Amino acid sequence: LTWLDLNDIQAICQYILKNAKNLQGEL
Repeated sequence: LTWLDLNDIQAICQYILKNAKNLQGEL
């Protein structure tokens, strides 16, 4: 893994967490 890959993974995780919170709020 390169640092770019790690940064991308972190960004994706944050994106998923934000979407999960939004989905929970809508349910």
